Amino acid sequence: MNPKEKILIIEDNESIRENIRDILEYEEYEVAAAENGIAGLEMASTLRPDLILCDINMPGKDGYKVLAELRNDPGLNTTPFIFLTAHDEKSEVRKGMELGADDYLAKPFRAAELIGAVETRLEKLRKREEVSRREWNQLSDEISSMIPHELKTPLNSICTLTELLRDHWQELEAAEIQEYLDLMSESGDRLRHVAENLSLYSRLRSLRESSSEESPSNSDPEDLHLYLLPLANSIATHHHRSEDLKLNLPRGIATSQHCGLIGKAFCELIDNAFKFSKAGTHVTVTLSRDNEESLIEIVDQGEGMTPEQIRKVGAMVQFGRKKKEQQGIGLGLALAREICEHLNGTLTIHQNDDAGVSTTLRIP
Repeated sequence: MNPKEKILIIEDNESIRENIRDILEYEEYEVAAAENGIAGLEMASTLRPDLILCDINMPGKDGYKVLAELRNDPGLNTTPFIFLTAHDEKSEVRKGMELGADDYLAKPFRAAELIGAVETRLEKLRKREEVSRREWNQLSDEISSMIPHELKTPLNSICTLTELLRDHWQELEAAEIQEYLDLMSESGDRLRHVAENLSLYSRLRSLRESSSEESPSNSDPEDLHLYLLPLANSIATHHHRSEDLKLNLPRGIATSQHCGLIGKAFCELIDNAFKFSKAGTHVTVTLSRDNEESLIEIVDQGEGMTPEQIRKVGAMVQFGRKKKEQQGIGLGLALAREICEHLNGTLTIHQNDDAGVSTTLRIP
């Protein structure tokens, strides 16, 4: 047990409150106590306890209202919460559990029952925090191992061309200088793109690990046809493959989700579809509606992916690097999946029987 774990007691009966405090302090927990719901909420906001014990029937603000307010606080909405209830209140425990309580203790209870309930909930909290730490360390490792590979090519290009222009500019024709400057600009754009993707990916992962309730919604529904059409055309033009792009984007399919994030995921996926397929083969985009979900499907006729590569999408796997050194890594796919999870949607990748990959975004 970590002796620094903090427990907040919210109980209007002084005798019970102090008895619980004595038991928990004997077990070397750090304990704070409040005599009513209003004081308890104020202390919870200040102390950020690791666990809260709360009576149900209290004057001013009962336990249900306390729990409801805590579950609406991003900093406290995952804090383990145990109700303290009298025997004749057991029929009301269901209401508390529906509000998000983790457990309850029926008064009077023995010291061993109290300690057991507290330790069980704190052990679950420790395990959850350990998983979060491992996932965050994994993210750090992924980014640290990925950055040298992804940034090396454009950085080398910029450095090499800079030295060439610095040392031999007088010997170069104007057209050659312009060509080198264009290549440097392209490499700079690639670096900026990677940096933006890493920043967004890290932010979304941080929000997920902290269980943030940040709202991804727009104020008004937007027609996905109007949003996706120019993005698809722009990326096809960038790859000089406008004739390969086949669109089935009916009007009238709208979403209140964050269209900027949807567009970002869509751009990464369709960009990959063009990167990993040959000119002259089709990249098909289809927009449809399935009950309450909007579906965006992108189908290419390219190299495809193995089941193992598909499984590792969330780990930013660098698939096909030997053959596609200049084509980048799986960061775009990982970012698209992270965006989908942030929007409470899903990303599925399916290897086609003939050739290529079908990628589907499902957005509620």
